[in-house]
Amino acid sequence: MGAGGPSRHRRARPERFDGVSVLVLALVAGAVVGLALGALGGGGSVLAVPALIYLLGFTPAAATTASLLIVAATTATSLYAHARAGHVRWR
Repeated sequence: MGAGGPSRHRRARPERFDGVSVLVLALVAGAVVGLALGALGGGGSVLAVPALIYLLGFTPAAATTASLLIVAATTATSLYAHARAGHVRWR
């Protein structure tokens, strides 16, 4: 394409949802992914990354980064809760 055409490497974000709809879709997708993986014992990124890409229009790189940040936040929160309860052996 010419200088004014769309880039081949950049995905356009779907325009079918407004801001509130995207938030609701993200919350529902997160709940479904969390329940499914909690019941099956799988890793969160197995379903979270495709949901971010196909439902919310993230690029694969952005979806992977978001997934890693979500896992880091969840891990830090869980570590804090378990440490306060005295269930962490620091040695």
